[in-house]
Amino acid sequence: MIAVVYFSRDNNTKAGAEFLAASLEGTLVSLVEEKRSSFMGGAWKALRGKPVKLKGEPWQEVQAVENIYLMTPIWANNGAPAINEFLLKTDFSGKKVTIITFQADASFKGSELAHQTIAALIEKKGGMVLACHACHGARPGAFAGKEYIERQVAQVTLQQ
Repeated sequence: MIAVVYFSRDNNTKAGAEFLAASLEGTLVSLVEEKRSSFMGGAWKALRGKPVKLKGEPWQEVQAVENIYLMTPIWANNGAPAINEFLLKTDFSGKKVTIITFQADASFKGSELAHQTIAALIEKKGGMVLACHACHGARPGAFAGKEYIERQVAQVTLQQ
């Protein structure tokens, strides 16, 4: 069983997650903030690795899943605060995780650090990180386009 867990603010990560879930016939799990953070508030929380409250209990939706694709935008060289909350609440014991990030910087500056931080939390909670992939999205508040996002997700997931 496969789950594609994602947080998206400007639809870049959402487009990639929907494409990947459909391609793998996986369950799509959307992380939704209880109260939407402002851009600056979200960046401040991301910079410090802080979580935000999420609607529902999405970590319960992956309990029986063996393989998780975790997709997040990179904010301030870290995962989005919604991903931080998911990481804190999820038991990753025995789960195989692939991390896919999206960011505005086409040179992927900071993605390696964000991947290491996310991977360390997953491994600390009993999960095994299979791979980390960086994709290009768009500047904050913009959508890069469905085809552009899907092409990148197809490229990185075929590498596995």
